[in-house]
Amino acid sequence: MIYTLTCNPAIDKTATLQELQVGALNRLENVVISAAGKGINVSKTLLTMGQDSIVLAFLAGNTGTFIQETLATINLATKAIWVEGTTRTNLKIMDHASNLTELNERGPLVDENKQNEMMEMLASILQPGDILVLAGSLSTGMDTTYYATLVAYFAKREVKVIVDADDAAFKQAVDQVPYLVKPNAFELCQYMHQPESENPVVLAKMAKQLLQKGIGMVVVSMGKAGALFLRDQQVLYAKGLHVDVKSTVGAGDAMVAALTYAIEKKWDLEKLAIYATAVSAGACTTAGTEPASKNVIDTLIKQVVVEKIEV
Repeated sequence: MIYTLTCNPAIDKTATLQELQVGALNRLENVVISAAGKGINVSKTLLTMGQDSIVLAFLAGNTGTFIQETLATINLATKAIWVEGTTRTNLKIMDHASNLTELNERGPLVDENKQNEMMEMLASILQPGDILVLAGSLSTGMDTTYYATLVAYFAKREVKVIVDADDAAFKQAVDQVPYLVKPNAFELCQYMHQPESENPVVLAKMAKQLLQKGIGMVVVSMGKAGALFLRDQQVLYAKGLHVDVKSTVGAGDAMVAALTYAIEKKWDLEKLAIYATAVSAGACTTAGTEPASKNVIDTLIKQVVVEKIEV
């Protein structure tokens, strides 16, 4: 079974405008309101693939109720730990040049007792062979070691833990050797204390060092340039696809969903890379954080170009 954990869910309000004018009145267009948060986005995308998953999340207040009820309407199973306060609302604005501006709230306080409740819930339901996706930011009151603690505990119990986080939470989780990590190019360079690079070969050499730690798979997202996929001795580079971008919000989450789906299906690395690239690009063609349709993904799959890289 696949489980996604969202420690800091949100109602995402995404919108477009011609140009963001700082200090002036801006009129938003194409406003879309979604139940979101990275883990939730992963589960929503998995649902469109016909793959069951269970959402675990810290929820609070009326906005938390909205998220729970919204997920229920699409038959997405949810197990929540309720906390005081209000689940955050985020505003994401895309201009005509596809520049994304994000205004994100911090999220409610999740104290140590509530964190332990979630840990206990996870321990009671996860079984060897299950997949646990840890994605997104941590809410107020949560130590940056929270993901690392979960990785250390469940990796020993043969749960495949996938980590998509940033900053200290990513660094500490990596040290506990999860099954898969998906940094972007900037995060990888930052972790390796190297100058920022967009060169696939340079990035592949750095990513290979993560494999040598014992991590099962490393995927490096490179935005418009594509992505790198490393497993065992294989290193593949999938070039980015040219699509009509409506919103880049959720593209990374869509890729994590595709990776999770491919791992569950035990696909080879090339098939996984092609599918993940298509699903991620497809997400850019939809408004808000909504996943692309199967027809769109099937069309994009035919356009993906994958190259082997020797490092």
